[in-house]
Amino acid sequence: MADAKEGEIILYITPKDSYVAANNRLLDFYVGKHGFSCIYVTMNRSYAVMSSIMKESGIDPERIFFIDAVTPIHTSSIFRSGNAVFVGSPRNLTNVSIVVGSTIKTGKGKRILFLDSLSSMLLYNGAETGTRFMHFLLSLMRTWKVSSAIMSIEKETDAAVLAQLVRMCDRVVETG
Repeated sequence: MADAKEGEIILYITPKDSYVAANNRLLDFYVGKHGFSCIYVTMNRSYAVMSSIMKESGIDPERIFFIDAVTPIHTSSIFRSGNAVFVGSPRNLTNVSIVVGSTIKTGKGKRILFLDSLSSMLLYNGAETGTRFMHFLLSLMRTWKVSSAIMSIEKETDAAVLAQLVRMCDRVVETG
């Protein structure tokens, strides 16, 4: 993590037992040290849980805009509350795309899309759908010059999917 280049797309691969710590280090690096506006897509833990984990680690969750695909909602539409939007399910990639797009378009300055996590997204959507979604999403980020951090848990992501995703990224970083 020597630098934070605007518009760079990085795949971070981390062991399961150090995942939360690596996640927090990266958020502190981008949001705390380099002043990126962060759009945090969580498909792993709810907004409430992530917000609590971040607070415990000294990261201000109010500086992050969350797209929560974990917390169930009792409507088919998108629900917003404060600095979080709830899309209802990690399988609802269409709503995730819509919210990411509208959030990116209204943002200014250095921005980063933080995807937590590739492993969870693939678990709910399968390799083919997940790969197509990532290609679409990362193409948008590249067009809009938005940095992206994609978190993946080591040994939990299909090798064929990783091989395709690596070609879409500027760098792959193994964290510990």
